[in-house]
Amino acid sequence: MKKVVFFLLSVFLASAHAEEFTLLDLQNLVIKENPRLKSMELETEMMRKRIPVSSALEDPKLKIGANSVPVDSWSFKDEDMTSKEIGISQMFPLGGKLGIKESIAIKEYEKSKERLRKETVEMLHMFRMNVYELYYIKASLKILEEIKSYIKLLIDSETAVTKSGMGSLTNVVKANIEYTMINEEIISLKQKETEAKKKLSYLTGLTEMEIDIKMNDLSTTQFAEMKSEEIREKIFQNNPDLKLLAIEKEISEKEVTLRQKEYYPDLEIGISYMQRDNSPSGMKRPDMISAMAVLNIPIWYKKKNIPMIEEMQKKYSMVDSLINDKKNELVSRVDTILSQLRKWEELNKLYKEELIPQNELALETILARYKTSGVEFMPVIDTIRMLLRYKKELVMIQKEYLTGVSELNSLMGIDVIK
Repeated sequence: MKKVVFFLLSVFLASAHAEEFTLLDLQNLVIKENPRLKSMELETEMMRKRIPVSSALEDPKLKIGANSVPVDSWSFKDEDMTSKEIGISQMFPLGGKLGIKESIAIKEYEKSKERLRKETVEMLHMFRMNVYELYYIKASLKILEEIKSYIKLLIDSETAVTKSGMGSLTNVVKANIEYTMINEEIISLKQKETEAKKKLSYLTGLTEMEIDIKMNDLSTTQFAEMKSEEIREKIFQNNPDLKLLAIEKEISEKEVTLRQKEYYPDLEIGISYMQRDNSPSGMKRPDMISAMAVLNIPIWYKKKNIPMIEEMQKKYSMVDSLINDKKNELVSRVDTILSQLRKWEELNKLYKEELIPQNELALETILARYKTSGVEFMPVIDTIRMLLRYKKELVMIQKEYLTGVSELNSLMGIDVIK
């Protein structure tokens, strides 16, 4: 069966590569195939099956005995009260204890589902971060190849001039060093690219396969305006950590109620059938039925119940404080991310509209002058370096912006995003 599933996944991945494997496809694959999420789904199912168990009565007790048997003869006929007894009894908790226990089990199930959602949201955020890192690496490699072509032109030009006896061998050496340095950076980026792909394979649960994705141009990144109040409201409503704390608070409240219900006694009801043998003279003795109700008396509540109630009440107050603290933490984090997003948006505009176009124009101008020997070699190299830096930083800005948006979605409890 596993081989069939793996084969189908292989076919799916192969077709996805041919049809452009989208970020949405990969995120859905993470949800379906990640082993940790599968494990947590099984745990959640276990918690669901505990709900009916929590409200079940204790097992009834079966009683089998012999009553008033004379020790001198061990006969069931000599004495009138001698009998064989069989009975059954059942304990019934009073005060609605079973209902409270069931409601606690339901909340534990909800908490397990929320933990699964929290893990899913965080894992998908981690997955997207690695996808955006892969975006950055591939875009950087493309930029480096472009810069290499400029330097290759310089090397060819300096080599030709040097052969004619007019150039400088030093310039040829310097150009080759710049070319080699770019190759060094390419090697490093390719190794990081492999790491990112392996990380994606791990997160999708397909470690035997290398996940790749058709890269979109990061320059198409949409810088949308985000309103702090709307994001805060969504976070307060749907953040997994806040949801978990809210459920924990409800559980604590019900635990206090359950401990208070311990003041109510439990009722045990039993019924027995007693069979009596005929007398030695053959006179028939009637059989008997007895019934009994037993109540426990919680007279030790001061030592047992009150301390536990106080403990549960403190736990309730503690969770309430944790909720307020978490809200403050999330508000602070949202404000930080939004501030960073505004910075990335402004830098993106600055680099795309001013720095890179100006530097490209400067490079074209200086290359034209260089070809006519109107400028030295090193200013050309410096201009190429500056263009490389600006282009890489632009891609980094777009990557960081997407990462920030992904984290905001994660804080709002949104799992899959396009």
